[in-house]
Amino acid sequence: MRILDQNDKDITASTIDLTKGHLEIETIVTAHHDAVEASPGKSHIEVLREYPNGGRDVATVWDEEPVEARDAWDEKETIQRYIPYTADELAEQQKQKEEQKKAELIPTNSDLSDAMVDLAQSVSDNGDGLADLGALVSELEERISNLEGVK
Repeated sequence: MRILDQNDKDITASTIDLTKGHLEIETIVTAHHDAVEASPGKSHIEVLREYPNGGRDVATVWDEEPVEARDAWDEKETIQRYIPYTADELAEQQKQKEEQKKAELIPTNSDLSDAMVDLAQSVSDNGDGLADLGALVSELEERISNLEGVK
């Protein structure tokens, strides 16, 4: 598909910077054909050869070819049109990018809720681990005192 700039000049895809403009699909008229009225044409007969018995070979020669009626019509082509952004549009895009970057840096309520759940789970896991450790220490103390009694 051809790409045209705003002045109807052909451009290549490699010369397009989509950060500075955009493409729109468009249909353009490449040629207009006027309506044609029907015409029966004009012809005459030419003798090609005459025979002694009076016969002849003839051909019809068209002075004006017959024409069929035809409505007016346009030849059309679908193209892509490169439209540069205006200075205002570029400024607005830059503003939106900056706002998006800021938004990515600020945690949302959902992010904070997820972090709180993770922290609570870690505290719970650590609490369970401490309880298990306490039980192991108690069991170890009991074994040590049993061993001391064996001496």
